[in-house]
Amino acid sequence: EDFIWLCSSFTLNMFNIRQWVTRIADNDQSREASFQSHVDNGTEGFICPVCMLNCEEAGLLADHFNSKHSGGLVPEDPNSLRDDLIDAVTIEKKSAIDVVSKNSANDVTHQNQPIDDLLIKHKALENKAASIATENVTLKAQIDDMNSVNSSQQVRISLLESQLAHKNTIDDASVLRQELVSVQRMMDSLTVEKEKEIDKMSEHLKRLQREHDEVADRCRLLESENTLLSEKVEELNLKDTKPMEELQRQLESSKGEIKELNVKLVNHVQELDKAKLGFQKESLRNDEIRNAFEKELDELKMKCSRMEAINTNLESIIKDKDDVISELKRSHLEQNTLSESVQKSNTVVMELQKEVQDLKTKNCMLEQENITLTSVSKQNQDETNKTADKLLLLKSLLDETKQTHSKVEENLKKRLDEACVGVAKIKLKFEEAMMDKAKLSENLQKLNDEKTQMKLEFDGSLAKTTNQQLELERLSLETSRLTSELESSLKEINQLKSELESSTTENRTINSNFEKLTSDMAQLRSELNVSQDENIRSTSALELSQSLLTEKQDRLEAVINEKSQLIESHNKSCAELAECEKKLQASLATMAELKDTCSEKSTKLDQRNVRIKEMEGEKQRLEIERTSLLETL
Repeated sequence: EDFIWLCSSFTLNMFNIRQWVTRIADNDQSREASFQSHVDNGTEGFICPVCMLNCEEAGLLADHFNSKHSGGLVPEDPNSLRDDLIDAVTIEKKSAIDVVSKNSANDVTHQNQPIDDLLIKHKALENKAASIATENVTLKAQIDDMNSVNSSQQVRISLLESQLAHKNTIDDASVLRQELVSVQRMMDSLTVEKEKEIDKMSEHLKRLQREHDEVADRCRLLESENTLLSEKVEELNLKDTKPMEELQRQLESSKGEIKELNVKLVNHVQELDKAKLGFQKESLRNDEIRNAFEKELDELKMKCSRMEAINTNLESIIKDKDDVISELKRSHLEQNTLSESVQKSNTVVMELQKEVQDLKTKNCMLEQENITLTSVSKQNQDETNKTADKLLLLKSLLDETKQTHSKVEENLKKRLDEACVGVAKIKLKFEEAMMDKAKLSENLQKLNDEKTQMKLEFDGSLAKTTNQQLELERLSLETSRLTSELESSLKEINQLKSELESSTTENRTINSNFEKLTSDMAQLRSELNVSQDENIRSTSALELSQSLLTEKQDRLEAVINEKSQLIESHNKSCAELAECEKKLQASLATMAELKDTCSEKSTKLDQRNVRIKEMEGEKQRLEIERTSLLETL
């Protein structure tokens, strides 16, 4: 029956694993298709790191992630088949118990039969015991085979889980690489635009210099013309005074025009100087912006390296958690085995007490039978001789029962010693689990320190662009992914608890089987233990065994108390995990604050762009004024 149950559970587990693998393959295909469509379309927005879906806002992305990627794969419950099997087993056990009870009633009614019938029954019972022992050996071998198969399947499942975790880290690394490529492209486009602006400004300066040279040449021509006019005026003075007055008027008017032109030249030169200073300032600003972008690139590269290190640390932490969970599973299994051993010992004690009471009642019956035999021996000497022969046979049977009783006591002692050794091993494993928990707490403290360092770096950064907003959103998604992984781990712990409960029910069924076997053995003992002397010895031996069992029960109770303390410490560790989740939520709040600061800085950048546009408008106005001056000249 146990073998059938194991086969059914194994087939169910294989079916669940196949469904899980198909779901993972479908998710990978959907991811690749969504990623290719996103790359082909070249859209902008907030990208889901799992399925590469494009969202226009952060709230939509969070809703999408919580609705489609927060839940894990829930294995189907095989509890219904187990309940059916348990019901079938209980029905068969009840029928077997009824048969045994009927047989025992028939045996009680036929106790007064001859000793030959008792010997025949004894041989039949020995044959039954041998067959039961062989069946137990075969069942144990089958259980060992199934355990080996289950261990191999668990190893395979762990490999698949590690491959899935590795795929997730590869997806994160690819997302980081894509973001770096997009940042580099943005930087290249910005540098190209700034270089174009610098070229335009340089061409504008060259034009201004050419115009300045042209104005200077015209001033020189006017000065030469003035000199010529002065010479002509002198000649006219010699000739006539009237033309001299006209020429003086012309000279004065030309001098006024020259002064106005000189004033305009001075103003134009000042404007050129101002334009040169503005050009120099803009070049310095461009250099500063380049340096800032280069620093941001370096910071992004450093952050990527840090995030990769954090991913590796998280993978190691997840592996440690899996190891701790497996050790906790083992410890729970060992606890169940200990509880089973305690229950078995209790059942053995109860059975021994029942045997003592049965022996006492049988002693009374035997005393009455001895009285009747003495009365019969006085009447018939032939019958006394026959009874003497029967008593010899009974003595031989009693010797055999002594041997079997001593063997049973030795087996009980061996089982109790094995239980003590198992308790010691469980203590060591629990100590190792506590050490692993301490290591996990240290790793969590390190992660918190790294988070504080990241906060300080974010506070110290001054110039952040929209690409950093994308990084912050990605970090928030990673934190949400971590929280979802923690929730999945808690779900796994609950599943383990449910499996432990199911294992306890199975152990109860095994205990009931063991009680059946012990009842059969008790019947054998009750049929074979006849004499008064041996009953007294058996009672003394039973009293000694009871004292030993009480001592061992006390030890087991102490061990159970220690285990309860360890369970309480495990609950405390769960509370610490809840506190860590609260800290993660606080870090998410700080991330939102950082987003707000980034938005403020983006507004400042927009204001700077507006200022640059205003400067360009002023430049255009100066150009218009320059053209108007040239037209007036």
